[in-house]
Amino acid sequence: MNLLSAKNWKLSRVTNFDDNLTQYNFDDSNWIKVNIPFQLKSIESLQDYYGKICLRKKFDLNVKPDKSYLLVLNGIFYYAKLFLNSHYLGSYDCYFYPWVIDITKFLQSKNIITLFIDFPLENKGKKEMIVGIFSHWDCLEQYGSVCGVSNSIEIIEKENTYIYEFNAIPQIKNDNGLLHANLNIFSPIKQKINLDFSII
Repeated sequence: MNLLSAKNWKLSRVTNFDDNLTQYNFDDSNWIKVNIPFQLKSIESLQDYYGKICLRKKFDLNVKPDKSYLLVLNGIFYYAKLFLNSHYLGSYDCYFYPWVIDITKFLQSKNIITLFIDFPLENKGKKEMIVGIFSHWDCLEQYGSVCGVSNSIEIIEKENTYIYEFNAIPQIKNDNGLLHANLNIFSPIKQKINLDFSII
């Protein structure tokens, strides 16, 4: 279950990624209210804007000591820089690829997420962003900026020990079937874990 509301995020265009914007008490009362997901072309005053924006979301959370909490960003156009309660969580260009961060140690009863997004207007002769037909496509004239959040932003409550990544690659070798598995497990303490697998 997603513990973070998609409604009433605060949005503003910015010239720089200012650390003051990550503060809980920063006054964003005059900022634009948006719901996630969104694109700038859906906002009349920003529909042709290419550049930097800032998103802020305040939320309360009853943090349970026996649980872990993941922040999941399921799509950002394009370059993202993320803070929680003024703690820098990292940078990413996640497009449609999920970005997952364990935020357990940064959570409080009252919280602020600050998300900086940069979507520059690129020179057609020197492109670095991979956005396909959504922007800067040579064969199609673009109308409006697709800068924004292309999918949900979620906070998920998990058990303290959990599997956060699993990859399996099947292979046939000498008439035998093989399965190469890669498993990543998060645990707040060092412990022995027994795993049972069944292939159906």
